[in-house]
Amino acid sequence: MKPEETEDEKALMRVADVMTGQVICLRPDMSVESVTQLFLEHRISGAPVIDDDGRPIGVISKTDLVRESFDRDSLTEWDVTPTDDDTREGFHVQRETRATVAEVMTPVVVTLEASAPITEAARLMIEQRIHRIPVVSDTGRVVGIVSAVDLLGPIANQTPADRTA
Repeated sequence: MKPEETEDEKALMRVADVMTGQVICLRPDMSVESVTQLFLEHRISGAPVIDDDGRPIGVISKTDLVRESFDRDSLTEWDVTPTDDDTREGFHVQRETRATVAEVMTPVVVTLEASAPITEAARLMIEQRIHRIPVVSDTGRVVGIVSAVDLLGPIANQTPADRTA
C-alpha cells in the first residue's frame, strides 16, 4: 500500500505519473474502418497519429470516427428533373472511397513532455478544448498519452490552492 502523499508531492505530480505509456499509435494511411476495429478491441477513445520517425502529426478520436461514419453513410439525393424514365427518381450516391486516418484526424497542435506538471496538461485541455495530449520525448517521439480521465483522480484530490500552484 502506498503511503499518503504530502501536499507538496501532489502539487509536483507530473504527466509521467498519470499518462498511459503503452500507447497505441496510428499511421496516417490506415483506413478508418481498421482504426474503428482497433478502438473497439482495445476499448480506447483516441490515439496519436505518427509519422515515420514516431513524431505526432495528429490525433484521432472516437468522435472523429463517428463523424466520418455518419458522413460516409449519409446518402445524398440528387436533384433530378423528373422525366418519363422513373428509374432516375430517388437516385442516391454513396461515396465509395474509404477514408484514411489522415483525412479525419485533428492535426497535432499540442504536445507535452512527461516532466510537465499535470496542472499544465489540465490547462491545455481546457484552453484547447481537447481530451487527450500526446506525450513526447526530448526528441519529439511519442512516449505516451495523457487524457482527461487520467487527470480526474489526481486533480479531484488536490485542494484549490494546489491547482493554482
